[in-house]
Amino acid sequence: MDRALALLAEAHVLVLDETGEIRMAHPFSAVETSFRVRTPGTDYWANCAWDALAIPLLLDVDGRTRTACPRSGAAIDLAVTNGRVAPAGGAVVRFPVPARRFWDDIGFT
Repeated sequence: MDRALALLAEAHVLVLDETGEIRMAHPFSAVETSFRVRTPGTDYWANCAWDALAIPLLLDVDGRTRTACPRSGAAIDLAVTNGRVAPAGGAVVRFPVPARRFWDDIGFT
């Protein structure tokens, strides 16, 4: 494994897969997920709903992510317009573990 990547992973800047390749560079995902962020310039994969909102804010562009609730299958529409998170029809983002435990299994969180 590349030592520089290993150091970044140890600092929780990146997440590497089992082969040492980049899997996550927060808030971006290097693998396809259920959080496709569409922006005017290109599309990106996010790791979770929180990251799907962070990508357009980080890039200072509008963005939209259409996904589904993993529990009910209900459609969820997340949008950032003019630097603001737009209402998502009452959607609630749930964090299944406390923030202090996110890095115990960041792929799950």
